[in-house]
Amino acid sequence: MRPPGRPRDARADGAIIEATLQTLATTGFTGLSMEAVAARAKVGKATLYRRWSTKDTLVADALATLVETAEPVDTGSLRDDLVAWLNTVRRHTFQTLSGRIMPRLLAEKDSHPELFETYRHQVIEPFRQQAQKVLLRGMASGELLPDLDVDLITDMLVGPVSYRQSISGPNEVSGTRISQVVDIVLEGILAHRAEPADDARPAAEVVRVAADPGATDLGEKVAAGEAPEPLAVDDAG
Repeated sequence: MRPPGRPRDARADGAIIEATLQTLATTGFTGLSMEAVAARAKVGKATLYRRWSTKDTLVADALATLVETAEPVDTGSLRDDLVAWLNTVRRHTFQTLSGRIMPRLLAEKDSHPELFETYRHQVIEPFRQQAQKVLLRGMASGELLPDLDVDLITDMLVGPVSYRQSISGPNEVSGTRISQVVDIVLEGILAHRAEPADDARPAAEVVRVAADPGATDLGEKVAAGEAPEPLAVDDAG
């Protein structure tokens, strides 16, 4: 005897989830409707509602399918690892579906915090953990200072890139800019920073000599223990 009803079609489930994510990236949560998802997925509304009765549960389940599990690269160079990771973050923001969803959810974070929390757990945290593994590896090898706040350093790496992409668009962050961000951050956290040259002079001394070249001779005489020549005095004064 044939069981009542038709078996659930897994292909329809996948089409609905994909349509939900695509619509979310285009309209955000507020603009998303069950009807629009059904039309994009090419399924009937009854098929959709049998599986998800509200768009809240539909979007939550769709976001839960976004999984970022890639391991960080290990080139043998701390700097190159961080550059490669930050380039991945840069490309992900505009070149992937989950990247295009983020600004939509971020804009509605106050009204739908649970959705952004799901996204943060599924997408943002795995990316951050990749960078933190690289940083922890650098601390363990002695390349980086031993007491770093890796969460803060990760913010310092991602922040300039995300900000520039947000205000200027994806093409405004080049590979050169990525390298510059990494180099600037590393300058402050490397365990063994380059020592200044023995003959390096303070900036104030350089400025003074540039303004008065004769000051160099005077400084050399004083350093050698020689008395400087007295200043000429105007007899008429």
